[in-house]
Amino acid sequence: MAALEKALAVNPTPLLHFAATKEFTGENVVFLLQVRDWRAAWDRAIREFGTGQVRYRLFNIGVEIFTTSVHTKTADFPINVAGKVRSKLEVVFGPAVVGVKYLDENIVDPFNHPSFGIIGHELRNHTASESAENFLSLAKLDLDVIHEVPETAADIPAGFDEHIFDEAEASVKHMVITNTWPKFVDSCQEHDDVIEDKMT
Repeated sequence: MAALEKALAVNPTPLLHFAATKEFTGENVVFLLQVRDWRAAWDRAIREFGTGQVRYRLFNIGVEIFTTSVHTKTADFPINVAGKVRSKLEVVFGPAVVGVKYLDENIVDPFNHPSFGIIGHELRNHTASESAENFLSLAKLDLDVIHEVPETAADIPAGFDEHIFDEAEASVKHMVITNTWPKFVDSCQEHDDVIEDKMT
Protein backbone atom coordinates (compact mmCIF):
# COMPACT_ATOMS: atom_id res chain seq x y z
CA MET A 1 0.00 0.00 0.00
CA ALA A 2 2.86 2.36 0.81
CA ALA A 3 4.37 1.71 -2.63
CA LEU A 4 1.02 2.40 -4.32
CA GLU A 5 0.52 5.63 -2.40
CA LYS A 6 4.04 6.74 -3.27
CA ALA A 7 3.39 6.04 -6.97
CA LEU A 8 0.15 8.04 -6.83
CA ALA A 9 1.90 10.94 -5.11
CA VAL A 10 5.17 11.04 -7.07
CA ASN A 11 4.56 9.67 -10.57
CA PRO A 12 1.11 8.19 -11.27
CA THR A 13 1.37 8.35 -15.08
CA PRO A 14 2.85 4.84 -15.65
CA LEU A 15 0.23 3.24 -13.40
CA LEU A 16 -2.56 5.26 -15.01
CA HIS A 17 -1.39 4.28 -18.49
CA PHE A 18 -1.14 0.59 -17.52
CA ALA A 19 -4.57 0.60 -15.89
CA ALA A 20 -6.16 2.35 -18.88
CA THR A 21 -4.54 0.27 -21.63
CA LYS A 22 -3.96 -3.17 -20.10
CA GLU A 23 -6.57 -3.57 -17.37
CA PHE A 24 -9.28 -1.15 -18.54
CA THR A 25 -9.51 0.11 -14.96
CA GLY A 26 -8.15 3.60 -15.55
CA GLU A 27 -11.21 5.10 -13.86
CA ASN A 28 -10.02 3.72 -10.52
CA VAL A 29 -6.65 5.45 -10.72
CA VAL A 30 -8.27 8.65 -12.00
CA PHE A 31 -10.65 8.66 -9.02
CA LEU A 32 -7.79 8.16 -6.56
CA LEU A 33 -5.94 11.09 -8.13
CA GLN A 34 -9.05 13.27 -8.05
CA VAL A 35 -9.60 12.53 -4.36
CA ARG A 36 -5.91 13.10 -3.62
CA ASP A 37 -6.03 16.53 -5.24
CA TRP A 38 -9.39 17.38 -3.64
CA ARG A 39 -8.12 16.49 -0.19
CA ALA A 40 -4.97 18.55 -0.71
CA ALA A 41 -7.14 21.49 -1.83
CA TRP A 42 -9.31 21.05 1.28
CA ASP A 43 -6.32 21.02 3.62
CA ARG A 44 -4.74 24.04 1.95
CA ALA A 45 -7.98 26.03 1.80
CA ILE A 46 -8.95 25.42 5.41
CA ARG A 47 -5.41 26.22 6.55
CA GLU A 48 -5.19 29.46 4.57
CA PHE A 49 -8.76 30.73 4.55
CA GLY A 50 -10.68 28.82 7.22
CA THR A 51 -14.18 27.51 6.55
CA GLY A 52 -17.01 29.69 5.24
CA GLN A 53 -16.93 30.76 1.59
CA VAL A 54 -14.22 28.29 0.62
CA ARG A 55 -16.65 25.44 1.29
CA TYR A 56 -18.61 26.47 -1.82
CA ARG A 57 -15.62 25.78 -4.04
CA LEU A 58 -14.70 22.57 -2.24
CA PHE A 59 -18.28 21.36 -2.50
CA ASN A 60 -18.39 22.11 -6.23
CA ILE A 61 -15.13 20.22 -6.79
CA GLY A 62 -16.73 17.33 -4.91
CA VAL A 63 -19.74 17.50 -7.24
CA GLU A 64 -17.39 17.36 -10.22
CA ILE A 65 -15.69 14.24 -8.87
CA PHE A 66 -19.10 12.70 -8.22
CA THR A 67 -20.37 13.38 -11.75
CA THR A 68 -17.21 12.32 -13.60
CA SER A 69 -16.23 9.26 -11.56
CA VAL A 70 -19.09 8.02 -9.35
CA HIS A 71 -22.57 8.77 -10.67
CA THR A 72 -23.71 5.96 -12.96
CA LYS A 73 -25.79 8.33 -15.09
CA THR A 74 -23.11 10.95 -15.76
CA ALA A 75 -19.72 9.19 -15.57
CA ASP A 76 -18.49 7.47 -18.74
CA PHE A 77 -16.70 4.92 -16.55
CA PRO A 78 -18.07 5.02 -12.99
CA ILE A 79 -15.99 3.42 -10.27
CA ASN A 80 -17.25 0.12 -8.90
CA VAL A 81 -18.16 0.63 -5.25
CA ALA A 82 -20.72 -0.89 -2.91
CA GLY A 83 -24.26 0.39 -3.26
CA LYS A 84 -24.33 1.90 0.23
CA VAL A 85 -21.13 3.86 -0.51
CA ARG A 86 -22.53 5.17 -3.80
CA SER A 87 -25.87 5.99 -2.15
CA LYS A 88 -24.16 8.03 0.55
CA LEU A 89 -22.42 10.13 -2.09
CA GLU A 90 -25.66 10.49 -4.06
CA VAL A 91 -27.46 11.86 -0.99
CA VAL A 92 -24.79 14.55 -0.56
CA PHE A 93 -23.99 15.45 -4.17
CA GLY A 94 -27.00 14.26 -6.20
CA PRO A 95 -29.27 17.26 -5.49
CA ALA A 96 -26.49 19.64 -6.57
CA VAL A 97 -26.32 18.20 -10.08
CA VAL A 98 -28.76 19.86 -12.48
CA GLY A 99 -28.85 20.13 -16.25
CA VAL A 100 -26.80 16.96 -16.54
CA LYS A 101 -26.12 15.38 -19.91
CA TYR A 102 -27.14 11.83 -19.02
CA LEU A 103 -25.51 8.84 -20.64
CA ASP A 104 -27.46 6.30 -22.64
CA GLU A 105 -28.93 3.96 -20.00
CA ASN A 106 -29.44 1.19 -22.58
CA ILE A 107 -25.72 0.57 -23.08
CA VAL A 108 -25.04 -3.11 -22.44
CA ASP A 109 -21.37 -3.10 -23.35
CA PRO A 110 -19.61 -0.03 -21.90
CA PHE A 111 -16.56 -0.64 -24.09
CA ASN A 112 -18.68 0.07 -27.16
CA HIS A 113 -19.53 3.50 -25.81
CA PRO A 114 -18.28 6.27 -28.17
CA SER A 115 -16.10 7.71 -25.40
CA PHE A 116 -14.27 4.42 -25.05
CA GLY A 117 -13.59 4.41 -28.78
CA ILE A 118 -12.01 7.83 -28.45
CA ILE A 119 -9.91 6.68 -25.52
CA GLY A 120 -8.79 3.56 -27.35
CA HIS A 121 -7.82 5.56 -30.42
CA GLU A 122 -5.86 8.06 -28.34
CA LEU A 123 -4.10 5.33 -26.36
CA ARG A 124 -3.00 3.55 -29.54
CA ASN A 125 -1.67 6.69 -31.18
CA HIS A 126 0.15 8.45 -28.35
CA THR A 127 3.07 7.80 -26.05
CA ALA A 128 2.42 6.33 -22.61
CA SER A 129 2.64 9.76 -20.99
CA GLU A 130 0.32 11.43 -23.52
CA SER A 131 -2.19 8.57 -23.34
CA ALA A 132 -2.42 8.72 -19.57
CA GLU A 133 -2.82 12.50 -19.68
CA ASN A 134 -5.59 12.17 -22.28
CA PHE A 135 -7.43 9.67 -20.11
CA LEU A 136 -7.07 11.90 -17.07
CA SER A 137 -8.23 14.93 -19.06
CA LEU A 138 -11.23 13.04 -20.35
CA ALA A 139 -12.22 12.15 -16.81
CA LYS A 140 -12.06 15.82 -15.83
CA LEU A 141 -14.28 17.09 -18.65
CA ASP A 142 -17.21 19.28 -17.65
CA LEU A 143 -19.80 16.85 -19.15
CA ASP A 144 -22.21 19.80 -19.44
CA VAL A 145 -22.81 19.68 -15.71
CA ILE A 146 -24.30 22.76 -14.09
CA HIS A 147 -23.71 22.96 -10.37
CA GLU A 148 -26.58 24.23 -8.23
CA VAL A 149 -24.45 26.46 -6.00
CA PRO A 150 -25.78 26.63 -2.42
CA GLU A 151 -26.85 30.11 -1.37
CA THR A 152 -25.33 29.82 2.09
CA ALA A 153 -23.07 27.42 3.94
CA ALA A 154 -26.19 26.12 5.67
CA ASP A 155 -27.46 24.84 2.29
CA ILE A 156 -24.49 22.50 1.86
CA PRO A 157 -25.58 19.01 3.00
CA ALA A 158 -24.61 18.13 6.56
CA GLY A 159 -22.82 15.00 5.37
CA PHE A 160 -20.29 17.04 3.41
CA ASP A 161 -16.90 17.21 5.10
CA GLU A 162 -13.28 16.23 4.49
CA HIS A 163 -14.19 12.55 4.97
CA ILE A 164 -16.96 12.36 2.36
CA PHE A 165 -14.85 10.34 -0.10
CA ASP A 166 -13.05 8.18 2.49
CA GLU A 167 -15.15 5.02 2.08
CA ALA A 168 -15.14 5.16 -1.71
CA GLU A 169 -11.42 5.86 -1.76
CA ALA A 170 -10.67 2.94 0.58
CA SER A 171 -12.80 0.61 -1.56
CA VAL A 172 -11.15 1.67 -4.82
CA LYS A 173 -7.68 1.52 -3.29
CA HIS A 174 -8.38 -2.05 -2.19
CA MET A 175 -9.38 -2.96 -5.75
CA VAL A 176 -6.26 -1.36 -7.18
CA ILE A 177 -3.86 -2.88 -4.64
CA THR A 178 -5.29 -6.40 -5.01
CA ASN A 179 -5.91 -6.34 -8.75
CA THR A 180 -4.14 -3.72 -10.86
CA TRP A 181 -1.05 -3.06 -8.73
CA PRO A 182 0.42 -6.62 -8.70
CA LYS A 183 0.04 -6.86 -12.48
CA PHE A 184 1.58 -3.42 -12.89
CA VAL A 185 4.58 -4.41 -10.74
CA ASP A 186 5.02 -7.64 -12.72
CA SER A 187 4.85 -5.66 -15.96
CA CYS A 188 7.54 -3.27 -14.73
CA GLN A 189 9.74 -6.21 -13.71
CA GLU A 190 9.33 -7.86 -17.12
CA HIS A 191 10.23 -4.57 -18.80
CA ASP A 192 13.34 -4.21 -16.64
CA ASP A 193 14.36 -7.81 -17.41
CA VAL A 194 14.04 -7.21 -21.15
CA ILE A 195 16.21 -4.09 -20.94
CA GLU A 196 18.78 -5.94 -18.83
CA ASP A 197 18.91 -8.80 -21.32
CA LYS A 198 19.48 -6.38 -24.18
CA MET A 199 22.35 -4.75 -22.32
CA THR A 200 24.15 -8.06 -21.61
